Parts: sequence; structure tokens; C-alpha cells
Amino acid sequence: MVVVDMFLLLYWQMAFYNMLFLDIFLILIFLVLSAKYVEPYSLEVKEYTIKNSSLLNGYDGIKVVHFSDTLLRNKNDLELLDKTITQINTINPELVFFTGNLFHKSFDKSIIDDTANALNKLKTEFKYFIPGNKDNDDAIKTLNNSLFTNLDETSKYYFNKEALPIVILGFDGVNDLIFPEENY
Repeated sequence: MVVVDMFLLLYWQMAFYNMLFLDIFLILIFLVLSAKYVEPYSLEVKEYTIKNSSLLNGYDGIKVVHFSDTLLRNKNDLELLDKTITQINTINPELVFFTGNLFHKSFDKSIIDDTANALNKLKTEFKYFIPGNKDNDDAIKTLNNSLFTNLDETSKYYFNKEALPIVILGFDGVNDLIFPEENY
């Protein structure tokens, strides 16, 4: 009887660990498949309202769009870029900022022209970009050909209506900022 009980106990322990292993394995497969086939094609839109009494009247209600990390690989990824641009155009922003990583490191170079054409569909006059850590010369040329202004370590004035201009700064991290002495 003791041998049978030990055998059953051992059997149930093995069954438990097998099921646990199977559950963990299935969860890992789900996570990998989700990361490969679902997450790259998701589009998240968040809207924020900034209320600041020191904001100049001419800038009340201005719409600014920021998007980033498209990491385009091939023609299939251009569909999501087109959806993103359509979504941006429905917002009707005054300013659009792209903050890097246009192409994946192993992208199909045949999509460069199509990417530029897609980005040219943005219906705003003021488009700016800051290159990301994965952006190579192809990405920078594509954005320049799409009439984006490169803000890499530079600044531009933006004039809205009859208000005083605001300064748009491009920098690659907080360490690139130089503050006046009195702000320390």
C-alpha cells in the first residue's frame, strides 16, 4: 500500500509539473506571437490638454501631434504608417513632431520612396523631427524629402497668428541643454 501511495504521489507531482511547464510554455508562445504580430500594428492615441496661465493667447487651442518609433521593415508596415497619418490628419494639428526610429535596422530599402510619399500626406505645414538612435542616413533623407525640418541640436521659431513666437528646441537628452546660471 505504501508503494502504491508513493507511486501515486510521484505520479501527481509529475503531472502537476508537466501541466505547470505546459502552462508556462503556452504563455511564452502567446507573448512572443503577440509581440511579433499584434503589438507592432497597434496604434495608441492619447490626447492631453495643457492649461497654463502663462501660455500666450495666440496659442490657446493649438494642436500638437507627436509620434515615434515606427520601425518600418517592409511594405506591410506601410499600411500602419498610412493609418497613423490618416489619424493624425483627422486631428488637424498645427505642429507635428517625429522623434526618431523611422526604419528598423534590417528594413527593405525599396520602401524608402513609399515612406516619403506617405509622410508627405501629412496635412500640416510645420513638421519637425529629431533623429533617433536607430536612424541612419536613409531615414534622415526620407524625412527631409518629406519636408520635415531636422531639429537635431538646433532651434526654430514658431509663429502662430499674431502672438509672440515660441522657440522649438531640438536636443538629444537633458545633458544637451544649457541653462543660464541663474536657473541653477
